[in-house]
Amino acid sequence: MKKLFLTIGFLLISIAFAEERVLLSPTSKASLGDDIAYAENFVIGSQSGHFNSDNLKILPANESGFRVCATDVPRNESTHYEIYPAYPSFLNVDENGNEVEASGVIGNAADIKQIKVVASFNRPYDELFLLYSTSPTGDIKVVKFKPENDVLETMTEATLIFDNAAYNDNVKTRVIKADPALGGNSTGIYFRGFKVQTNAPYGIHVYSPYSIVYIKEVTITYDLRFTKEQWDLRQQLKKEWNIDDGSEATKQKAINDITYRKKLESIEKEKMHEN
Repeated sequence: MKKLFLTIGFLLISIAFAEERVLLSPTSKASLGDDIAYAENFVIGSQSGHFNSDNLKILPANESGFRVCATDVPRNESTHYEIYPAYPSFLNVDENGNEVEASGVIGNAADIKQIKVVASFNRPYDELFLLYSTSPTGDIKVVKFKPENDVLETMTEATLIFDNAAYNDNVKTRVIKADPALGGNSTGIYFRGFKVQTNAPYGIHVYSPYSIVYIKEVTITYDLRFTKEQWDLRQQLKKEWNIDDGSEATKQKAINDITYRKKLESIEKEKMHEN
């Protein structure tokens, strides 16, 4: 019966104790090869219309975290800017298909119980949003973080916590689903970026035109989607049937795009005036 069940390709979702893993850290060793390290090639931009490239700056990640700055922030209104990885996190796997630690991807993940972000802000009244998806290129989900204590010390590390109110720890009242070994809509947690919302100061807060944010770590507490035995079988089926998930083509495009951007940056630096 067990063999027949697996043959038709359906695996029951694992109802297990929640696991905890670091989703993202600036110390991640993931890369696409020489000079294309995942953590060192994040980019900053804005779709708000309030910031241009001169207003947005990003420094290489270090032990303090991912470091970004927006200047000339509006004083009396809310707007936003975003931080993105230079290439999709689902490419951060080793030669055996295992996710590289803290590189923006957690495979075999189902319901999220809690998310913790360690961050610091120059403007404590700004807000942070995590962007993620449950499949490599699926719809982006947004989680908002706001400190429990409105009075944070400027540029002091704080742990922002999101407790998922929709998480159900009662197996008897959960909605149970049966996922196929391959081809399901959701397989894990995939980091897609951050959004920083800059707000008008209130209360004792004083306005600053500089929105500086350091993001040191993102940790997820979650349930498994499959048992570990079932997850291993999934990897085995992909190899056995030589199933192409498009990652190789995506990887090559990412390498080409980043190499081209670095070349343009190098040319721009050569044209700049030297003091």
